[in-house]
Amino acid sequence: LHLTVVIDQLYHALHAMVLKISTFFGFAAGYLAANFIRNLNDSTLLIKQYRILSVSDEPRSSNDQITKNVKTREIHVDSMCRCPSGDLPNSTTIAQIGNDTRITQPASMATGMQHSKHFIMHRSLDCECIKNSHHATKSPDNFLSKYLKHRIDDKEYCPNHHPSNFTWDQMPDFGVEQDLPLFIGVLSYESPQSLAAALENWRETDLFQKSRAQKIFVQLNHRSSQDDEVIQKFQYKFPKNDSIVPLGSLVENINVGSAIGKFCRKAEIISNSPDNRLLFLEKDWHVTNNARDVLSSIFRSLNALSQRGVPIIRLMDPLPEVRRKASIKWNCPALGIPWICTLAHQQRWANFPSVIDCNWYLRYLEPFALMDDSIMYGCRRGFQDSRYFDWEEAMQDGRIAWSESQWVIANAPSNMFVHHEVDQ
Repeated sequence: LHLTVVIDQLYHALHAMVLKISTFFGFAAGYLAANFIRNLNDSTLLIKQYRILSVSDEPRSSNDQITKNVKTREIHVDSMCRCPSGDLPNSTTIAQIGNDTRITQPASMATGMQHSKHFIMHRSLDCECIKNSHHATKSPDNFLSKYLKHRIDDKEYCPNHHPSNFTWDQMPDFGVEQDLPLFIGVLSYESPQSLAAALENWRETDLFQKSRAQKIFVQLNHRSSQDDEVIQKFQYKFPKNDSIVPLGSLVENINVGSAIGKFCRKAEIISNSPDNRLLFLEKDWHVTNNARDVLSSIFRSLNALSQRGVPIIRLMDPLPEVRRKASIKWNCPALGIPWICTLAHQQRWANFPSVIDCNWYLRYLEPFALMDDSIMYGCRRGFQDSRYFDWEEAMQDGRIAWSESQWVIANAPSNMFVHHEVDQ
């Protein structure tokens, strides 16, 4: 900037000199001097533009440009339970006190500009490699087959490496935060008795506590006074008096897709983050007796699985078209829980109890729920007039880009919920 000031002063001084030259030496000398000044002026503009670019447009480091005045947040992650190819990793006990990894990731557009991330690792205390499990899969981790097969220690495997804060079999799983925010979203339509029965079941099985849910959103389509009485009755039966958040009105009647989008947007407001998980339930799904004792392990496992590339996890066993074809499914265990994975292209959507990645859902599927067009209302009687469409049906007949997609879908090894309708 000092350079441009000096050039400006030089420019004005030479310009005054040109006037004097024109007066005393005639037109020709003045013309030549004027061309000199014009060239100098062009150079001045070029230097000024360069200075502006160097000050304003030159890429800055992430620390200078983004993390200035940004707070740092601690991110708690587990260590990976690593096993040789063909063994099933299983870890149920994690150290309560974490170790500082000394790694701080600057804020970015990709990871969220609100804060930098400082990672704390909690070591696995009981990493077990289960052999001969039919849920195990082959792994390309060639090191493990040598390292664990011979039970050699770090110094024997790599005798020349310097002291480290980590060990070969206890590496941090940076991509999996311990507890991403999870919310429960319930859709109910003129069914206060079924809703009451479901809420009682979820209270008895400690679904709210074992899933570590932050809130229960309840969308009450055609909301009635009976619905409000149910909400009021159960509001004080959950750990927090404001655990249940009733939504909807007397006239509102939104479809499944719109309800999921609404729940996810409410979750963003409460968590102040886009990284939310939603357990979607219709009003008449009950936790099974077999599932109630393993709920904590299930939700810890799906928290990891959902951060490893699986945006939707169904808490039901695979649909028939998947069960019948071994070639379109594979084992995708996480923290000892044997999930079964397939692709959206190969398994149709169903309104089953599912844990959904809200970030993924709002990006890829919510726009279809916003389509206020007659083609979405379909051919069912009354749907055109009421401007309502069946989300499940639209998913299955190609109006929504589901079967054209290659998203990974996980299924529970057995049903965790059972359908129980009370209102008829």
